[in-house]
Amino acid sequence: MMHLYVIARANEPELERWKQELLAQYLPFEYDKNKPKGELQVSVRPIQLFEIVFPEEHLEKVLGAVQPYDQRAGHWGDLLRRMLKLGKIRKKVPPNRFKQRHPHVSIIGIGVKRDRFINGIEEI
Repeated sequence: MMHLYVIARANEPELERWKQELLAQYLPFEYDKNKPKGELQVSVRPIQLFEIVFPEEHLEKVLGAVQPYDQRAGHWGDLLRRMLKLGKIRKKVPPNRFKQRHPHVSIIGIGVKRDRFINGIEEI
């Protein structure tokens, strides 16, 4: 299999149409050399960066709910952390009753930061 990574930017309806048109594509694929070819649907798997904003005193609760402890980000995670000026996420926080994780969603933690203000203006 081949994996193509791209960044796509558009209004949401246009982006959704583009994804649906890709998902409608079926390509010939040989599963086994001794069997006839079949067709394989093109897979579109979004990779999204989320900023989750919450009061600082609820850090433990939010970390327990999100469970961002997958460490496969590697070099790209380090690069993103530096670009966004983020601190590292603690390795483990005990899960709590607010855990929202779905088994088919990989959540890779990138970093955390506190709000920063200069002359009363929040730095984003």
